[in-house]
Amino acid sequence: MVVDPLVTSIQTSQFYYDIHSHDRFYTLCRVLDMHVDAVVVVFCRTKKDVDHMSEKLSLLSYRVSSYHGDLSPAARDRAWKSFVERKTSILIVTDIPQQLDGMPDIDLLLFSIVPQDPDSYIQRIIRLESVIQIKEVVTLITQNEFKKIAFIKRVTKTSINQKFFLPPQDVIKLKQNDLLKQIKSYDVSTLDEHVTMYAKTLLAEMSPDSLVACLLSLGFQGAFLIDQYKDLKISSSSSERSKKKLQSSLTEGLERLFIAIGKADGINDQMLIDFLHQETSIDKEQFSDIKIFDTFSFFVVSDVDAEIILEIFRRKKRGKRSIVERAKGKDAVKKSKST
Repeated sequence: MVVDPLVTSIQTSQFYYDIHSHDRFYTLCRVLDMHVDAVVVVFCRTKKDVDHMSEKLSLLSYRVSSYHGDLSPAARDRAWKSFVERKTSILIVTDIPQQLDGMPDIDLLLFSIVPQDPDSYIQRIIRLESVIQIKEVVTLITQNEFKKIAFIKRVTKTSINQKFFLPPQDVIKLKQNDLLKQIKSYDVSTLDEHVTMYAKTLLAEMSPDSLVACLLSLGFQGAFLIDQYKDLKISSSSSERSKKKLQSSLTEGLERLFIAIGKADGINDQMLIDFLHQETSIDKEQFSDIKIFDTFSFFVVSDVDAEIILEIFRRKKRGKRSIVERAKGKDAVKKSKST
């Protein structure tokens, strides 16, 4: 039996960050900073986005590998090997590589933007879940993308909960702890003697406290300075609106659909509901206002469920016209659930 990913549940915990579109790259950096030394896979929409993001992150000293189809086989192999061997901790891709040999477990699977096709979101996660462990999935979404997340939530019958950014002082503390960990684990016996000699020269010129402070300021480009971090904290009123957006996206309206099955096919209201439930896995209680005619019928569902039903039957048409379509003309009027 072939499993349709549109009705397959995702096992990994899923979250989203409510962001402004002009802050997308900055918020992506903040999420990466909140996962210091984690194994991260970042999905971008295009190959150009992968290249652009990889270049910018590399300039900011993130340990990044990029992987997509326009790279030469040798470049893809180098990027994959670097990620598998943990020489880099962030892999930026447009899609999952065909071969996943040596793929490490992932701490964070990050969608920098909601995919145009919700099915690609689902398939990527399920494919990775089949071979590795994923700690969490996170998506950056803007206000006009909430309906896509609501669609995915309804399709997969899973929770996608909002997360909030850590304040700058907490992010700085994470970075400080990571640096201390790296310093303590460094094998000082491998230090070049010229570096050691120069360290002694510097210590002769400056106090240890001043020297370390200067080196941190020069070497970490403001990473430990709180005024270098933009405040991404959401106000309480905005936070409440964000919490309601996802719910309202699931319930904001009803839509009437046409189906090319009618009395001539020997069905009644309950038989049509049973058929739609069997084909889509949508609860029977979600179908209402059934109208059956000789060769066709109408039914009403939420507008989010309508998108799911249309997508599922589009897949089943096998080159023919789908038997389910949006109602047209006077039958196409959307209704509010409050009426």
